[in-house]
Amino acid sequence: GTGARRVAAAQRAVRAGGQPGPAYSRGTGPAPAAAPAPAAPATPGAPASEAGGGRITFQAPPGPLQLRMSVEGAAGQVLDSDFRDLVVPDYAKAEPMLSVLALYRARTQRDVNLLLADANPRPTTAREFSRTERLHVRFQAYAPGGGTATPTARLLNRGGTRMADVQIRPAAGRGSADFEADIPLANLPAGDFLLEVALPGEQAPTKQLVAFRVTS
Repeated sequence: GTGARRVAAAQRAVRAGGQPGPAYSRGTGPAPAAAPAPAAPATPGAPASEAGGGRITFQAPPGPLQLRMSVEGAAGQVLDSDFRDLVVPDYAKAEPMLSVLALYRARTQRDVNLLLADANPRPTTAREFSRTERLHVRFQAYAPGGGTATPTARLLNRGGTRMADVQIRPAAGRGSADFEADIPLANLPAGDFLLEVALPGEQAPTKQLVAFRVTS
């Protein structure tokens, strides 16, 4: 039999727009692809641009957002594509908001230093780590009415029982809403865990959870 001809990925393309409505942004960047990260809301129509860490950034107003992401060959042919529906937060509202937690893996102190020095490292998509590694976590937190955010974090077992508090520190060098934390895994047993980040609110705290597994 004959094998299928493989075509190398040359670039990724992103189309972002309301649903329904015209596109806010169309942009391309070199392969390999990475998940695009919408910037803080602003007037639509600004072109997409390359950012550090293999990302594409663009401006979009608050509300529903539809992303179409595709990987293209050198001739512009679509090799793979994905659609995602998101909601861009309204940062002017008086309610707490937390971004999705981004995880980074480090094995040595040099890895940690490189992460701390890089404003836009590429997050890992892995959720399984060895006890010889440590997790570096980054996220954004926005307090109600533009006040100072005071997020907290704790490590939970797979049943949701608290195991330990996690120390969070501001990352003022990146932005007033940026925070980070480091979690050594050497003292954890093999198993499944949850990292919970919470931000106080008038009615109830806003929370983000990410699950991960530690192997021996």
